[in-house]
Amino acid sequence: MLKAALVDGGISFRKAHDLLELMAATLPVCPWIETEFGELQALTPWSIAYRYPSIEDDIEAPPSVEVLAATLEQIARLRGRVTAGWR
Repeated sequence: MLKAALVDGGISFRKAHDLLELMAATLPVCPWIETEFGELQALTPWSIAYRYPSIEDDIEAPPSVEVLAATLEQIARLRGRVTAGWR
């Protein structure tokens, strides 16, 4: 979703999976992203773990059911915001 916002906003970006980096790059077209969804940047390790199995040992313990539920709610809110329009 972040990369889609960057493409839609005409912002170039490097190939990256770091959600903090992508959120920072998205700020010009989505200034609300950091304040509303900044905590999702903590998902960065999980966004790369399945792509790069060699770093699995560096991944923190899996999140609790409660943390997962809260995260899924945040992602649903972000999806709704994106669907309604970036700006």
